[in-house]
Amino acid sequence: MSIIKSPRAPVDILSSKLSHLQAMLMMTYGNGQDPFDSMSDVVRDNYMWACAALVDDCIELVESPAIVSGVSA
Repeated sequence: MSIIKSPRAPVDILSSKLSHLQAMLMMTYGNGQDPFDSMSDVVRDNYMWACAALVDDCIELVESPAIVSGVSA
């Protein structure tokens, strides 16, 4: 199912996904970097792939007609 067709308002979905992405990326720098660096290459790659997927979802939401026109779902 497309994230755009969710019954939740696109702005709410976008906010949630950006919060998830922010939390995930905090593990990749500063104090959170040590656990990230200790992950295997495969796990780190999958982790960053998940971050990239969240970015793709956010882009899809931002480009959705509901966001562009300011209409809630």
